Amino acid sequence: MSAVEDIKRQLEVATTHYERCVEKLEKFMEGEKGDRLEELKRNLRVKKWTDTDEKEAWIEEKEDLEKQEKKLEASKDRWELQMEKLQDTLIELERPPKRPRSEPDKTKFLCENLIQPFDTLPTHAGQLVDLINRPLLAKLPVCLYSDLGKFRELDDCIYYDEIDRASELAIVIKAALSETRFTQIKTEIQLAGAVDRLITFPLELLCSNSDFQIEFSRNANERRYTTKSKSTPATIKNTRPDLLGYVKDVVVIKNEEKAARIDLETAKEELISKFSKLDPLYFGNIQFLICFAVAKDIMCFYAIDGPSKTLVPLSTELYLYDLKARYTSVKICINIVRILKTMITKNAFPAKVIPLGKSLDFGHSTITFFEDHVQKVVPESELYGLEKDCKRVDTLKAVSYTHLTKIEFFLFIYKLCILFYNRN
Repeated sequence: MSAVEDIKRQLEVATTHYERCVEKLEKFMEGEKGDRLEELKRNLRVKKWTDTDEKEAWIEEKEDLEKQEKKLEASKDRWELQMEKLQDTLIELERPPKRPRSEPDKTKFLCENLIQPFDTLPTHAGQLVDLINRPLLAKLPVCLYSDLGKFRELDDCIYYDEIDRASELAIVIKAALSETRFTQIKTEIQLAGAVDRLITFPLELLCSNSDFQIEFSRNANERRYTTKSKSTPATIKNTRPDLLGYVKDVVVIKNEEKAARIDLETAKEELISKFSKLDPLYFGNIQFLICFAVAKDIMCFYAIDGPSKTLVPLSTELYLYDLKARYTSVKICINIVRILKTMITKNAFPAKVIPLGKSLDFGHSTITFFEDHVQKVVPESELYGLEKDCKRVDTLKAVSYTHLTKIEFFLFIYKLCILFYNRN
């Protein structure tokens, strides 16, 4: 059994356990025990007690139910973390390798032919519709050493060349077009791996060979970090998009991923509800944000229009079980890089900006700027004097966001000054 097959088998086992834990937790919360726990919490909070023994019995029952709930949540979180680690390992194992070659890699040359700036600089979302659907400037090289008929229906769009097919670009393009796992997706973690092969890896390669870098950050990484840290109530995995892409610290692309087709509308709604306010503090004068929604095997590209805060469709719904739909996704990625190249060439990116949603290191803690709040993450080991005082730590965690608004506002201004001071 190969390493990839072994990791896939482990991932299937972890996914099965995770789904069972989620089901058990849902049954607990929606069943008699969950209703009883809510009733106990409510009554203990509002009821005026005269019988001390009865109150203690209720408290004991509540604590017992809370222990059961925490045990189920801990089990679910443990398997979710295991799934994420296995998925990360699988992504690295499946990342297209650099093939040994006697000829120099022509990726840089091939990308220069594909990635030429557009004549006009897009200034609003509506202008992206035409640009993102433009025909490519050249055919795409594909790495095929056998089964040359695999992509025969794309003969007008791709080519096989003895030298070019050994390039890293040809390897990545072939991997993207061959990504057929979308119909088998059961969880968002599995979906993330497929999206990386189809979208993220090509974007990274194209940008790095076009004289600029794009940096991606997944929400799963934030969840893993916070499992070992204490933080403000802002640490909720639904406060940031599933995937963010940065160029020069500006968010230039984001996405929302759902494991079921029926959740496509939810994914589209979350594109607007998360990081859709194009504040000059984070975006400078840029008035649009490219994004895409994925629901199992359906993908659709959009742009958020800054002034109106609305979604502008950039593509039709692409059904990724179809080869031509996967090619269209790759073509859109290439045109996105051309748009970014145009913006860089015409100095459209701000000189200084706060990276929205990206964790910034400040000593032993991290600061993350969101649209309407700032999150500070402090490792438990740095909570001097509170290491053994779990109740006080829990109290800090339980403080509501409304009570933290003023504190976080002043923290935001303070860290903003530090950030600009350091960059100067």
